[in-house]
Amino acid sequence: MNATESNFQFLDILDEQLVNLGRLAESYFHDDPSTSIIKLRQFCEHLSQRHAAKAGIEFEAGDLNPNCCAL
Repeated sequence: MNATESNFQFLDILDEQLVNLGRLAESYFHDDPSTSIIKLRQFCEHLSQRHAAKAGIEFEAGDLNPNCCAL
């Protein structure tokens, strides 16, 4: 896979940040697995925040509310 291709590219129509975090997780996978996991966590947190906002759950930016994870 080259630098322009990503398994997360299909998300570009929804959220560019999700694509960037997914692409970074892929790029670090072989050379730095710990960083890859951090990027995946950031991806999941951002995705959870998007879904929480759509469900009407409010919380402060940067705060991963436990109620958000219960969706």
